[in-house]
Amino acid sequence: MENGNSRNSTNNSTFFVHLLIAFRVSTIIISILIVAINLFFFLFIMFCKTLRTPSNVLILSINLSCIIAAFTFILPIAIVRGVNIPLVCIIFLPLGDSSALMVNIHACLICLEHYCINSDINNNVPDGLTHPFHYQRYISNKVVIGCCIILWILVLGLITALYVILDNLQCPDWTANLAQDRKRLIIYTVVASVMTGLPLITMLYTYLKLHYFILQHLIRIDSEISHFNRETIITRKHKVLRRMLFLLINFSVCWLPILITTLIIFRFGYKSQILIAIRNISFAVTYLYSLAGPLGYIFCCPDIAKKLRRWWVAIWSHRAWPSSAKVGNVAR
Repeated sequence: MENGNSRNSTNNSTFFVHLLIAFRVSTIIISILIVAINLFFFLFIMFCKTLRTPSNVLILSINLSCIIAAFTFILPIAIVRGVNIPLVCIIFLPLGDSSALMVNIHACLICLEHYCINSDINNNVPDGLTHPFHYQRYISNKVVIGCCIILWILVLGLITALYVILDNLQCPDWTANLAQDRKRLIIYTVVASVMTGLPLITMLYTYLKLHYFILQHLIRIDSEISHFNRETIITRKHKVLRRMLFLLINFSVCWLPILITTLIIFRFGYKSQILIAIRNISFAVTYLYSLAGPLGYIFCCPDIAKKLRRWWVAIWSHRAWPSSAKVGNVAR
């Protein structure tokens, strides 16, 4: 009987070791994909002069934030797991959490800029309803860049202060029982709640605002864009809601699992290896948002999607990889 129990425990430990290895390998692969894809879109938008609009500056900013998050938040978890090097911990812990938080804050900024702020001042009709993810006339590139820099400074300062106040600048060892380390659990719970709750509330607010505006101002919208026929107008309205719903689902699928798991661990602690495995899987799903999030925003932007289709057609037409000049020609 004892031999059977020991055999089962050995098999379980072997399974979780293999699961941990798979988690590390998948994390490294995801990080490489995040860096490659976000770098591609960053350079593509930078090289297209017609795409350098204030709205697309936010896309560039989220691409840059995802690249930083891949190096400071995702890769260190797989590579330096359980390694307690003071210099590494002081640099990567606050910077990693700050970069991940900035990726999610961009979800708030994009929703506000594209849908809520972007409006016709004279008649208060949201351009985001008739022209979603369109050029913002009243906000300049410098304003957007300045806001992003200020947010980076504020977020990095707040996260660093949180670590310093709780005296927890040490690399976590995920194989240990952290249920007794209340300080670390407090940090994870607070950061996870802000990372998930703030963008989720913003997206829900934006979706409900769009839905309310469509129901309450249907007649006025029709008169504002009367040069379209009614069928086209209704299709455009529904398309806006579908895009916003897609962005909301995309974020929820990636971030709600880790929030729920973190809250359970904060309340009950690490009760079993299964909960640790669920936590690792939830983290892996969360990493995907640095890949799926920017892709969702990019393909919801008609101007960027149009230029990408032109470039893709040019590639399939046996043209060479576009230089900055060729990309500019494709954009025009």
